[in-house]
Amino acid sequence: MRDRPLSAAERTRLASLEGDITRIAAQRNTSAAAVRAIARKLGTRLTTADPGQIIKAIDDRAIELAGARTRIGELEKELETLDSARLMRAVQPLLEAATKAIDEGELDVAEAKLAEAGDQFGQARTTLSARVDDLAAREADIVNQRGAVRNAGFDYAGAAALFEQAAMLAPAANAEKRWQYRLNQAQSLYLQGSDLADPQALAASATVLRDHALPLVPRASSPEAWAETQVRLGSVLTFQASSQGDPALRAEAAAAFRSAVDASSDLTSPADLAVRQSSLGAALVAQSAGDPTALPEAIAMLEQAAQFDGPRRPAALGNLANAYAAVAQRSRQAADYDRAIAAYDRMIETFTPTTSRYNRANAYANRVLVVGQRADAVGGDEARQATLQAVRQADENVSRDETPALWGTLRDVEGTTLRRLAEAEPDQAKAQALLGQAMAVYDAALPIMTRERSPTHWANLTRGRAEVLVVVGRRAGDTSMLRSAYDGFGAYQEVFTRERAPMAWATTRGSQAALLLEMAGLGAESEKAALHGQARQAFLDVAEAARTQSGGEALASRAEAAAAQISGSTSRR
Repeated sequence: MRDRPLSAAERTRLASLEGDITRIAAQRNTSAAAVRAIARKLGTRLTTADPGQIIKAIDDRAIELAGARTRIGELEKELETLDSARLMRAVQPLLEAATKAIDEGELDVAEAKLAEAGDQFGQARTTLSARVDDLAAREADIVNQRGAVRNAGFDYAGAAALFEQAAMLAPAANAEKRWQYRLNQAQSLYLQGSDLADPQALAASATVLRDHALPLVPRASSPEAWAETQVRLGSVLTFQASSQGDPALRAEAAAAFRSAVDASSDLTSPADLAVRQSSLGAALVAQSAGDPTALPEAIAMLEQAAQFDGPRRPAALGNLANAYAAVAQRSRQAADYDRAIAAYDRMIETFTPTTSRYNRANAYANRVLVVGQRADAVGGDEARQATLQAVRQADENVSRDETPALWGTLRDVEGTTLRRLAEAEPDQAKAQALLGQAMAVYDAALPIMTRERSPTHWANLTRGRAEVLVVVGRRAGDTSMLRSAYDGFGAYQEVFTRERAPMAWATTRGSQAALLLEMAGLGAESEKAALHGQARQAFLDVAEAARTQSGGEALASRAEAAAAQISGSTSRR
């Protein structure tokens, strides 16, 4: 948890967050110094992560820290019931010092004082055998608060270890406490996995929930706690599935959410049940990527969840819009896209002045993506212009500084739309102007969405720019521009590698193969043989990568046919 000195850029970013720090401190009833310490623990993420996500991370940790501070105060009062003056004299100053350290933003000092207090209980436990369970319970509680403080410092792995220790210390008879500590452990492991891209931590989080938390709360005797554990397990598995693209994990996530819904039907309020139905619906939408039969149930579940008012209704409407969009992507029908867009509009209508800036920006960005997909499906200038209009509307709600990743997504949609308008424009002067606008969009976005800051967005923007260069190079018969486009596709493949995204890699490799053939047709006679050979090999690379992927057979066959055609044409020369 030890702080390192912040760089000048990190200090500048920290200073710019002062208003948010003050607001969070007031909302979470904790000191600004404590919140400022939390922000300082972010280190390099202050300048590399999305500002909206930074504020959310600080707020989440501030909530945990405030809870730990409150519980420390309760523990001070509980000391009086232990009938041990020596222990009270030893522990109470330590708890008071821990509280003071939290208020002053000295999180490392707070944890050290809590560790000393826990040690005092451990020593007492060995000498007061009649009070073992009572002392162990309090020692476990203090270790749990240490975990909360460490979590607030973004040491998720260290916090998870402390929460596990608390679960092991808690008396066997107190299953509820042990269950809560296991949930805390799983949550810290989930944060380690999701925030820090640690797949082993994600797998460990699922294991803790499945093998340690669930057995503590059997469905027959604790149905609500059992259902809550299933919800958390479903959330972890959903993130695992999205990062790994594993259909089995998607199915397991949906099964966990389904179990929670089944157990909740007669126990929770309609609004709470709707939240769990929304989670199940979203999991079924994800599962439908490999199993289209899951979509009808997903839509039915989400339409039901979206009927209930409450703070989670916007999320339910967003999940419903995603489900409609998944249907549209399969049908390619304008009416299905319109249904998805309307659902996003309903979601946006539910927003209030207190809706987080990130949630607002995310909704507008997702709406733009669906409008763009509609334009791809139906074609025509009218649909393309509607996409540009949606981008302009979203730009009023998506800040480059606060939500740069979403802003980068908008720029890619804008650049792609301008390029496609240019491709369909018969007037050469107008087409050239549109291509210039598209190139300007990418040239303005790439210095912001750098490879270091956001490799995925950088790669997509780099590929989009390469697509513009292809059109310009073809129109001008300029092999240097085609070569630049070829290199742009290669840069994209450095991020979306053959191992990470085989179909995306193969499709891009196919674009490179086509460019090599065009360069052979435009270039000098002395270069033709080498370029044809490179193109043939590129098509063979496509076939090899696509052949092993579900749905890649058609692409592989086309690539093999192209390679064979090149071989035939070169042998006849």
